[in-house]
Amino acid sequence: MKKLALFLLMFLVTVSGDTVLAAQISDQKTSVPTVTRLVQIFGSLEHDLGDNAKNGNIDAVGKMLMDDFEMRVGAMPGNPVPRAQWLQQIIQRPGFLADIQQMAVHDYDSVAVVSFLLKQDKSAKTSADIYMVDVWKKVGDKWLLAVRYASPAGSSRFAIPGLAADMPQLDKRY
Repeated sequence: MKKLALFLLMFLVTVSGDTVLAAQISDQKTSVPTVTRLVQIFGSLEHDLGDNAKNGNIDAVGKMLMDDFEMRVGAMPGNPVPRAQWLQQIIQRPGFLADIQQMAVHDYDSVAVVSFLLKQDKSAKTSADIYMVDVWKKVGDKWLLAVRYASPAGSSRFAIPGLAADMPQLDKRY
């Protein structure tokens, strides 16, 4: 009888421990975003571009750009920054510690539109977060950056056609 009671006690302790562990695991709301193949590819290209600029490697940055590359900024949309001027500025002032977040890639065969949030390091106090849209074009077997659009991110205090003030937050996975 003692053996049966001991066996039952061990069984109950084991079962209740598993139940507590399962409850603890289900209470933890950890979500790990699933990164798509395209987000991996273009995330790597964007990081390479930033790393080459940070290291002052103008040749490597230049090889990642189309010959007619330009950047357009939301504050001055009619005044594009040409390739040569952009290269000079990005090498002279690679200057921000930033993290690429919330990337989305739209693939149109030989063109890919890549949007992301460039989250600034708050300790640097150099700039606010930037919303980027990069248009990459496939030339042969290489992707080259054709045009970059950049605008400050974070303020929703202005009206944008097509955006409702009470838009629901989508739990989109990358």
